[in-house]
Amino acid sequence: MEERWREPAALAEQYAGMLYRLAYARTGSRADAEDVMQEVFVRLLRARPEFRDEEHAKAGLLGVGARCAADVLRAPWRRREGPLDDGLPAPEPPGEGGVVEAVLALPARGGRFYDWENNGMPEAVASLLSSGKLQLFTADGIDAESLLAGDAAPRRRAEMQEKYFNYLSTELAARIRELNQTEKGQLIWCVGVDTGACQAVNCRLRRPEVFGGAIGLSGLYDMSRFLGSAEDDLVLRNAPLAYLTETGLVDKKAFAKAEENDLILCAGQGSYEEEAQADTRALSEALTAAGLPAHCEFWGSDVSHDWYWWGKELHLFAERIFGEGASHA
Repeated sequence: MEERWREPAALAEQYAGMLYRLAYARTGSRADAEDVMQEVFVRLLRARPEFRDEEHAKAGLLGVGARCAADVLRAPWRRREGPLDDGLPAPEPPGEGGVVEAVLALPARGGRFYDWENNGMPEAVASLLSSGKLQLFTADGIDAESLLAGDAAPRRRAEMQEKYFNYLSTELAARIRELNQTEKGQLIWCVGVDTGACQAVNCRLRRPEVFGGAIGLSGLYDMSRFLGSAEDDLVLRNAPLAYLTETGLVDKKAFAKAEENDLILCAGQGSYEEEAQADTRALSEALTAAGLPAHCEFWGSDVSHDWYWWGKELHLFAERIFGEGASHA
């Protein structure tokens, strides 16, 4: 039997509908979606990548599509566009009775938005992306101006961190809901690695009306390392380990119906995981003491502080939360 997926033209034709829906959902424009499809075809012809099998080819095609859509959104002329045309036809639904879950991905310390893609994280959830169950939105970081701005005063670093939190939870969250065509009442998930895990957990705990859940992988949750003492009010607001012990800073009523898998923490016990392991254990204990449900796992002594293991962890947890038969799906 001829393996049509090995040829770029045949591959693009076979999954044209799925690619268009992805591009439309990301850009919100039929014209942009068509441009993305053309650009994907051109890139495939130029690169002629080698795929292991059809599933790998499909995931690769959608990955290229996501990158092209991101390029369109970053283009300077996009800033001069008016509101989206409500008269445009909506893309077809992602699957039988399915809902596209929007997941905000946050980078490691000092990282950038493209780190997730460059380190193969979309491949970890390729089946969920290709089936239309999940969309991954990667946020850029500003650690050079906040957590890692060693020359700046602690208060200034904390101010920048608070601005970043507000950007994630208001401006970016609103844009994600718009692009994802999020249904009324549907919440966003967030996932982060290293310090990005703290950002994800912070979003979930402080804005549960926006973020329905969070996954923290190899998280560094003791913000005193970066921002100084939690006696400063802005440091306190961005330090889950500190504010969980303070009365009134977390709205426990908002978590009355929360489930254990709505907040997942994981760390390894291998190389360079010492701080993450200690912080993850401390956060798990603080959440338990505060009466907030969370699921915590510690993987083996071979599990180190790197993207390879974060990909494996993300695959397992994403399938548990969003895959077939999952209670959240």
